[in-house]
Amino acid sequence: MTTRRRVLAVAAAGALAVAGLAGCRSDPGVAAYVGPEKITERQVDQVVKSVTDLIPEGRTAAVREQVVEMLVMREAVNQYAKAQRIAIPAADVAGYAEQNQIPAGPDGQPRAYTTLAAQFDAAFQAIQGKVTPTAPSAKDQREVYDNARIDGKPVTQAFEDVQQYFSMETIGGAVGVRNLLVGVVAGADVAVNPRYAPLVYQVPAQVGQVPSWLGVPLGDPGAESVVIDRA
Repeated sequence: MTTRRRVLAVAAAGALAVAGLAGCRSDPGVAAYVGPEKITERQVDQVVKSVTDLIPEGRTAAVREQVVEMLVMREAVNQYAKAQRIAIPAADVAGYAEQNQIPAGPDGQPRAYTTLAAQFDAAFQAIQGKVTPTAPSAKDQREVYDNARIDGKPVTQAFEDVQQYFSMETIGGAVGVRNLLVGVVAGADVAVNPRYAPLVYQVPAQVGQVPSWLGVPLGDPGAESVVIDRA
């Protein structure tokens, strides 16, 4: 089971919060922290700018949030891999661009967006051996059901009538991926700028021909996410 970053065509269609830390001031120039690493708004700007010509009208904010997700997830997975002594191979940026049909930039070079997505993909592939397919709970089944779309529309059958199809065989791999990434994020000490909260990374979950997903929150949904100045 693998998880790949949603590319622009998909994005166009569709952590632990740090709280109560007295004496720390918010930093609007920071999009997020992942442990000691700072993800700045300037970094986000550079990645988004690299695909400005590919973003459909009105979708820039959605792509920007997606870029923050990727930057946070790449760093969290890299930190996990380092702690587990898992080697991450160099990203195949050209291969990723070809597979996902992302054209080169106006200068003929890979776009910063493509490089970021390829690097996250390489990092995830490196830790994939830690994924254990897991029998879905009723809550997992319900989440996949709620997020499932047929021609862009929610499933019309009652959950109880189709629950049997959300099984170990169909979504057990996705549940395992989600569980691994939840653990990775939980160990990464993530703080996200409130302008992006709540952020949820989507792990694809396919049931037959019906696409769906399971969420990995990049922040504590029960608390106010803040970004602090850790300098």
